[in-house]
Amino acid sequence: MLEGLVAWVLNTYLGKYVSNLNTDQLSIALLKGAVELENLPLRRDALREFDLPCEVKAGFIGKITLQIPFYRLHSEPWVISISQLNLVIGPARPQEFDEEREREEEKERKKLLLKALEDKWRSECEQRGESYWHSVTASVVTKIVENIELNIQGVHLRFEDDFSDPGKPFSFGVCINNVSAQNSTKEPVQKLVRQKQLEIQDFSVYWDTECEMLGNLPANQIQDAMTECMRSRQHQYIFEPVCASVLLRRNAAKEALRSRHSARIEGQVQLEPMALRLSQIQYQQIMAFLKELDRRERGMLFRKWRPKVPITGSCRQWWMFAIQANLNEIREQRHRRSWEFALHRARDARLYTDLYFQRVKGALLSLHEEMELERVEDEQTLEELQSLREIVHDRFRKQDEIAESVREPVSEVQPDCPPDSIPKSGSSGMVQYLQSWFPGWGGWYGETQDLEAGAEELLPGPETWDILAADTEDLFDPLEHSQSLNTFTRRDHLFARLEFLLEKGAVTLFQQDPRGDRANESGVIQLEFSGVKVMVESLPRSESSLLSVKLGGLFLRDLTTQGTIFPVLVSPKTDSVAVVSSQPFGQGSNISGSTTETTAPPVFEMTYERNPVRCKFERRLEVNTSPLNIIYNPQAIKKVTEFFYKGRVHTSGFGYQSELELRVAEAARRQYNKLKMQTKAEIRQTIDQLLVGEFIENSKRWTMKLDICAPRSFSLTTSNRRPHAGRG
Repeated sequence: MLEGLVAWVLNTYLGKYVSNLNTDQLSIALLKGAVELENLPLRRDALREFDLPCEVKAGFIGKITLQIPFYRLHSEPWVISISQLNLVIGPARPQEFDEEREREEEKERKKLLLKALEDKWRSECEQRGESYWHSVTASVVTKIVENIELNIQGVHLRFEDDFSDPGKPFSFGVCINNVSAQNSTKEPVQKLVRQKQLEIQDFSVYWDTECEMLGNLPANQIQDAMTECMRSRQHQYIFEPVCASVLLRRNAAKEALRSRHSARIEGQVQLEPMALRLSQIQYQQIMAFLKELDRRERGMLFRKWRPKVPITGSCRQWWMFAIQANLNEIREQRHRRSWEFALHRARDARLYTDLYFQRVKGALLSLHEEMELERVEDEQTLEELQSLREIVHDRFRKQDEIAESVREPVSEVQPDCPPDSIPKSGSSGMVQYLQSWFPGWGGWYGETQDLEAGAEELLPGPETWDILAADTEDLFDPLEHSQSLNTFTRRDHLFARLEFLLEKGAVTLFQQDPRGDRANESGVIQLEFSGVKVMVESLPRSESSLLSVKLGGLFLRDLTTQGTIFPVLVSPKTDSVAVVSSQPFGQGSNISGSTTETTAPPVFEMTYERNPVRCKFERRLEVNTSPLNIIYNPQAIKKVTEFFYKGRVHTSGFGYQSELELRVAEAARRQYNKLKMQTKAEIRQTIDQLLVGEFIENSKRWTMKLDICAPRSFSLTTSNRRPHAGRG
């Protein structure tokens, strides 16, 4: 029985990624509850469902181990171990266009996405109909999820390309030495708090400008070559190896949390000091790779008319191809603007919604009606079909709401819309979304309680009103809270809090020797930051959220100018300008000693809150900054400009443009051409909506507090390198 269950789970969730997976590969010991799979090759089409312009060249999973406590499913941990996950992918090779095959693939893809959309809607309906909050099953599932421990070792994901530019092959990849998720060894202060610890060791991202194509090796050598390539660390790192830890806490108290400082879910992400580095050759290859992806994406749209002959000697065919590719879009636009097309689509929309409603309802459709459904799905796009199905889903939701209102007594107060509460539209969506990912998350609140009894207990007596009035930040309005005690709106005051902490980091730009000699690369500029703290809070009861950003220190270092007495171009303002030379971050120096730590106030602080609690404003924004010392060095600015501007694309009178600016300009040009296609009435309607209608309907009241300090600027002359002070 256990063997069949495990085989079904593995075939369902791993079968579409792993080839040659069958029950003969299972080695199961029922008493120990151990399942082991070894040497699993990945399928060539494993990335097909992600719709990426790449294909799997080679991939292996060394070993998968599942340790299942067969006799103590809800008390002992379930251990999942994966080792040696190696994947080599490359750009998809262009294939000869087959219109029939393309049509069938698009049809199958559309059916899968529509089925996934319908399954998601049905699961939401089932969750609304069943009680996941206080069921025994939910508690058992929640306990099992809490006890799952994950251990992944040796992950190497690599993309290599020798097709775009055969003379300059490159590769980039992600390496992770170890990922472990297990129950925290630290005992929490509160007994009802559950903790989960996630540790990531040696996470790195590299981009090798010159490399060997490991995907071309024999299949029996790729696994060892990928493992050795990961361990050697002979890479041009963009993101050098760094460790991170994530601590998740969950409060399992039965009653709702009413304090503003107590969250149901807390997460803390802490990163060790990290270093990002980018050379000029890496930047040029990255931009060329993005340009090639954009070219391939545009080529996929017009490959239907693309000639199969070379350009030389076939100029007429290629000119006709260019004309046909542009005329096709114009013809399609004219066809869609006709009254015949609009009438045809309106009839199809009415027919499709009626037939789909009957099918979802369970009615049997005739053969002709099934053929009509299939015809509409073939003719219309996925986005159009999603809109039509959403109309049907909304129709079912309205019927369910009407049926519930008829079953309930008229005198009963509707708990969904208490008179004194603020109406919030996205509350049910958040609950359903969390339950779709975590089916047992409702069990976090504990066992079933009598709602009426709970309401009477929560209503305070006359002697406690003074306490409630004295401290309104930590407690709910008791009357409003008692009205919202039901299985649908019972939520905490502060549901989730997430913190991101980074002690120190740096971004460095390098100029690399054109011959590819990494030993001769020199630094251009370095941006160092410290004391980074980002906090996000979610208060679903009042549809509020809070974002807080804090930056402790900021330094911009000049690594180009030799012998300068001002190596720091940007630094927090002190009594005097910093002229002491310090070693750059991440170049063999002590990380903690690269910059002298002071007790100066943070450089930047920002707090943004949406729908503040007990406030008449819909938005709150506070920004505080500290003064900075800024030294303008023309030579350093010139070097940074040369790093991004290759100097091969010239615009008359405006110097040189980088590849990034060209992409932005191209996007703006496409948007302008799209605006020109609109009629005068459409443009006038758009302007009216922007300036009058939507501005008035969606206007928000803000409360802002800005405390911004002006920097102190200095300019260096090329003659004596002496600063000239000035106010910014």
